[in-house]
Amino acid sequence: MGGQGAGLLLCGGFFCTLFTGTTHVLNGVLVGLMGLWGLFYNSPAEKWQLFKQRPHLWFMVAFFVWLWISLFLSENQNRGFRYMDTRLALFYLPVSMGLLTVPKSFRDQALLVFAGITVAALIYCFAVMVPASVRANETSLLYNDSLSQPLYRQSIYMAVLVNISIFILGYWSFYKQVPSWAKACLGIALLFLFICSYFLASRNALIVLVASLIAFCGYEIVKRKSYLLGATMLLALLMGAFTVYKFSPKTVNRFREMGYTQYNFEHEGVQSHYNMAVTADQWNGANLRLALWRCGWEVFLAHPLTGVGLGDKLDAIMSKYQEKNFSFAARGKYNVHSNYLDILYSTGLIGLLLMLAGWVVLPLQRLWRNGYGLGVLIVANLAIAFITEIYFDRTIGGMVAGFFIPFLLNDVINVSANKKAEVI
Repeated sequence: MGGQGAGLLLCGGFFCTLFTGTTHVLNGVLVGLMGLWGLFYNSPAEKWQLFKQRPHLWFMVAFFVWLWISLFLSENQNRGFRYMDTRLALFYLPVSMGLLTVPKSFRDQALLVFAGITVAALIYCFAVMVPASVRANETSLLYNDSLSQPLYRQSIYMAVLVNISIFILGYWSFYKQVPSWAKACLGIALLFLFICSYFLASRNALIVLVASLIAFCGYEIVKRKSYLLGATMLLALLMGAFTVYKFSPKTVNRFREMGYTQYNFEHEGVQSHYNMAVTADQWNGANLRLALWRCGWEVFLAHPLTGVGLGDKLDAIMSKYQEKNFSFAARGKYNVHSNYLDILYSTGLIGLLLMLAGWVVLPLQRLWRNGYGLGVLIVANLAIAFITEIYFDRTIGGMVAGFFIPFLLNDVINVSANKKAEVI
């Protein structure tokens, strides 16, 4: 079971679990099989040597240990155990898939398999929702959470997976030698995923995608002197933005909300929706997050070093909502909608610093030094997504971070000689 062919097959099974929200038993089996492959792929002695050479793993493990300490410091330990359930992937994936020595070709092929499964999953979503939209005569069924409903996944997580897939397909299109027919297929898949990103309408993901495209165009023009390619892509980007602005008010509405950032905790207005006009008297994705973030920040200031405890974080934030008469958030039991702030007020500065070191700073630093641009894009995409949503409270969030970040950092190393055998 240690062969790379088996590894690709098992990784493919794991990727399927990211798009299936209801088949829990099957998902558990697929994740377990991939984890076992990773554990037995190389020897314990080699894994220990690799662990000593990869500082990001030290902090990943330390963060996970601190989560357990935070749980046992909590009064509500039962709820803490439920929170730990969604965070288990932050340990078992780094120690199984983050301690490998795999060739660059295997890593690239595994990522391509992921992108292919993403395309297939979104094709399925459109195949289900287009007929439903036609029957209901309602185009809103193709937008946001409605589009990803057949997979029982929220659009914000799907949009991040789409971004990662776009980066992977772009890497294969521009930097890998593939036959002309394969390039055509890659181009069609890329166009389809751009359309999917637009329909999923995640502001965070769209902003990251556009910024990444602009950076890529600048790189092609300045560094590689590919003036025609860079200019053509910039023109296509401008034309796409104009088309969205002119003919698609639903997606534009998601960005209009950002112009209404004022809030009053006691306000009882309705929550805005992409399928309705945006007005100043609504709670929207921008002003609601600002209000939630202020509450989370104030809870942190009262418990700066160790936080309120993982198990007590819900009680603490609900108490803050009640203190501010923020009944809109209390009724909806809203979380603080930020992975960083959630970690900060629940596990304190200790937890946040461990998380940043293991899951953001050291991975980005290593990928950048190795010149692995695709890895930088994927990790940066996740790091930015953490700003506006709590990923570790969802099983899919823990699995996406737990797999991709350690896996991208698997250099090929000759352990005995302690020398890198292949540059990323």
